[in-house]
Amino acid sequence: MNLEISEVINIRNWNRNMLNSYWLIILTSTMAKAIYLLNSNQTEWSSFVVGMIHPLTEIIIILIITELLNFRLRQFNEYAIIICGTLIVATIFYYHPNTPALYNASFLPILISVFYYKVRMVLFSFTTMIIVTFLLFFINLNNGDYNVLLIKLITTISILVCGTVICLGIMHRGIELVERLRSTMESRQELLVQNIIMDRLSKIDPLTELYNHMTFHEYLARLTEQSDKFGFSLQLAVLDIDSFKKVNDTYGHRAGDAVLKRIAQSLQQNVQANDFVARYGGEEFVILFSEKNLDDVYQILEQIRIQITAIHHPELGSEIVTISIGLTEYKRRTNKEVVFQLADEALYAAKKSGKNRILIKTEADNLSM
Repeated sequence: MNLEISEVINIRNWNRNMLNSYWLIILTSTMAKAIYLLNSNQTEWSSFVVGMIHPLTEIIIILIITELLNFRLRQFNEYAIIICGTLIVATIFYYHPNTPALYNASFLPILISVFYYKVRMVLFSFTTMIIVTFLLFFINLNNGDYNVLLIKLITTISILVCGTVICLGIMHRGIELVERLRSTMESRQELLVQNIIMDRLSKIDPLTELYNHMTFHEYLARLTEQSDKFGFSLQLAVLDIDSFKKVNDTYGHRAGDAVLKRIAQSLQQNVQANDFVARYGGEEFVILFSEKNLDDVYQILEQIRIQITAIHHPELGSEIVTISIGLTEYKRRTNKEVVFQLADEALYAAKKSGKNRILIKTEADNLSM
């Protein structure tokens, strides 16, 4: 709908420009004619009327009618513009049949039609000019030499045919360029979409739709740098599904995949927009928490642990799934590998001490040891 409205507005703008061009042509030609009449010492009023006033009046009437049609009509305005140009040319030809230079003006309506960039408009303009040319030829048969009129007729038709062929050729070439540009733009858009998809595939785990191992390490490096620079808090949790190998061995990998998806959804539901969740590999997940204290993060992880324990997995019957979690807090200027090692060690300790629990390990714990 918006495209149609925009096209209508553009056509109206073109119609206005065409009418302005007609008025400008008439103004300049009238001034030129007035100067010519004054310099040619034609002082008789009748000659002045025939030479300028009479045809000018008719042309102005034609333009006023076209202005009204352009204002009132919602469709076919462009046809009215072309007919107006044709009638203006016909009027000039009728009153000045012996001016050879004016025969080039027969091309004006066809030239105007090109601006609408529609083949049917060019052909309509050509047809109307051919009809007008023959009408003028038959009207002037009784007032002039037949051979001279025939030469003028052939000349005018030749100009019209050549001009129309040239205009159609220009339009065809323009259409080819537009189609080539459109094809290029579509190819670029498809390439852009493919690049976006490939970029997403390279960063997202296809099963859980969480970020993958590689993206996690990129994000961890970026967040530790930002934490060093701006001083906001940063915590890392490593989560592992307890006895997941037993799930796969007993119920199959399809059941295991269903469990992974539900746990991934639970993780996403419990973190905030500025937190980062990823599937680290297999049944292991990681979460980066920012701008929170360690106690708040612990409460969030405890909520996640309890929620996962309560999830019903139809593929496993009545059996529940639990997770163990290792948590650490990033300290300024600490190597990111050390941070991950601390969280991983905390996870290992949670597994070793009975599973389905959260253990915290910090750099201070290592120093005390």
